Amino acid sequence: MYEEQLNEKEDYSRLARTVCINIFNFKYLKTDNFHTGYRFKEIETNEELTDVMEGHFIEVPKLQDSSDEKDMIVAWTEFLKNPESEKVRGLELSIEEIRQAKDELIRMSNYE
Repeated sequence: MYEEQLNEKEDYSRLARTVCINIFNFKYLKTDNFHTGYRFKEIETNEELTDVMEGHFIEVPKLQDSSDEKDMIVAWTEFLKNPESEKVRGLELSIEEIRQAKDELIRMSNYE
């Protein structure tokens, strides 16, 4: 997907920012954080090479019950974790996009 943005001999400055989001239902990284993001950085100076390519990892089992549900990443991870939970029912009332996603999930599950 990233490399398909350019044809041969085209300038790299034409590349659009690309974000890869990986959602795991298992623990993968050593950190305790449920959401981590990475970019290309120089090892010794920590200087960022570019911000046009970024990778994010969301590890659902690491989501803490005490996490701030007003944070949209937390809210969506709660939805992915269990769309039928009490937490998600509460989120549906305050976040329109969560309600729409839940409605679509119900619609898709009733589709024959």
